[in-house]
Amino acid sequence: MEAKKVSKRQQEILAFFQSRKFTEKELMDIKNILSDYYADKAQKGLDDFVENKGWTQEDLDRMANAHIRTPYEK
Repeated sequence: MEAKKVSKRQQEILAFFQSRKFTEKELMDIKNILSDYYADKAQKGLDDFVENKGWTQEDLDRMANAHIRTPYEK
């Protein structure tokens, strides 16, 4: 596996985490903050996508309940 270069931003983040000792609670809080951030970003992206498609809640419900399966041949 090829090693990748660490970017300047990644180095800054690593330096921040190396600069002090975090408690387990602090690490969990940071993980939760990052998870919430990316979940919110994903939700906004999905909302924009749905709005651009002109889909309604009814369309989303219909797709969620559709039983589309890939037919398998023997």
